[in-house]
Amino acid sequence: MPAFQMTSPSDVVAGAVAMGGHLPEDELVIITLDVHPCRVAMLPLLNLLPGVSEGILSSLRVTPALEECQSMLVVVFGTLERGNDVAEALEAFRPDSVPPVFVFTDGLVRRWTGAGSLAAQSGTPVDLAAHPLITEALFEGTTILKTRSEIRAGFTAAQHGPERAAAASRAFGAKRIVLRAMEPQRAADRVFDLALSHYLDGTSQHGITVTDEHAAVIAAAMHDVTVRDLLFAHIDENNADAAAEVMRQVGALLPEDLAGPLMVFAGVFNWVNRRSALAREALTSGRRLDPSHSFGKMFEQVLDNGLHPAIWEQLRTAAVLAHQTQAQ
Repeated sequence: MPAFQMTSPSDVVAGAVAMGGHLPEDELVIITLDVHPCRVAMLPLLNLLPGVSEGILSSLRVTPALEECQSMLVVVFGTLERGNDVAEALEAFRPDSVPPVFVFTDGLVRRWTGAGSLAAQSGTPVDLAAHPLITEALFEGTTILKTRSEIRAGFTAAQHGPERAAAASRAFGAKRIVLRAMEPQRAADRVFDLALSHYLDGTSQHGITVTDEHAAVIAAAMHDVTVRDLLFAHIDENNADAAAEVMRQVGALLPEDLAGPLMVFAGVFNWVNRRSALAREALTSGRRLDPSHSFGKMFEQVLDNGLHPAIWEQLRTAAVLAHQTQAQ
C-alpha cells in the first residue's frame, strides 16, 4: 500500500490492521519505523497467561523484524491486562527507549503511559470500517476485517455438508481416472482450459464461485504432482489471489481426506499475494488434514523462515522445467 502518515492513535491502530492484512485478535503488532521497507511483526498472545510478560519478552527476542530496528510502534489487540503485560515486556526489552504502546479493545484505543494508566483512561473510539486507511486497503484487496478465528473457519473441509462432500469425492475419483490416462502436459492443458482458466482472468477473488464440475477437475489435478506442477506456469502474482480463493472453495467442498492439498495451495497462493495471515491459517488447516503432504512441509519451512514471496517465480519455473526435462 502507498506511504501514509500516522498522526493519531486511531491512525496507528488502523495502520496496524491495514499493514497486517487482517483484524488481529489477542495479538501484538509491531511496526518498524527506521527500517526500509517498513516491517510488520505479528505475535499471538492467546497462549500466554495474564501477567506473564516473560513469554512476551521471549517472543520479542526471537522476532527477526526487530533485529535492526531502533524505532517502532506497538499495538496490542486485546485486553487492558494484555496491554500492561506487553508494556512491561517492552520495558525489559528496550529499557533505554520504550516504544509507544497502544491498546485496542472493545472499539477503543488507549496509550500506555505507565502501570495502571490504561484502566484510568476512557479511551478514544475507533471505527475501523470507516477509517480511510482501512477503506483504501479493503478496496485494494490487501486486508480484510476478519479475525484469525474467522479466517480459520474458511479453511475447513466439507463446509457444505457430508452429502455434497461425498458427491464431490465421487466426482473427484472419476476425473482422476481421466487425468491419469493422459500425458501430463496434455492433462494440465485440459485442466487449465476446461476449469482453471475460468477464474484466473486477472481479476481479484471477489465474485468467484467455483462450480462443482470445475471443483472436481481442479481437485484431481492438485492431487497429481506432475499435473499440479505444470499448472504452476499459469499462476503468478497477478492472479494468485483468485487462485487462492479457487483452492479454498474446492477444499471447502471436499471431504477431509481429500481437502488437505487444496488448503495447502490456498496458503501458497495467499503467500504469493502477500496475505500472511490467510497463508498461515490455510497452511495450518492443510497440514492438519494431510500431515505427510511434501509441498506442505516445504511451504511450512518457507513461512517459518520468512522467505519473500518473490521466490515463487523461481519455484514455479523450476517445477515446470523439471517435468519438461523428464519428459524429453
